[in-house]
Amino acid sequence: MREVYLTDANFQNFIHMLRVVEGLSAGLNTVLSRPVTLKEN
Repeated sequence: MREVYLTDANFQNFIHMLRVVEGLSAGLNTVLSRPVTLKEN
């Protein structure tokens, strides 16, 4: 284990990278891997 100094910026970066890894590890045909079609007004 390693001691980490937690700041708001460090925590936000951690959450962001956690979401990136979740998106990269999602399998095909999952909600995260489906393209989104935007509707035009």
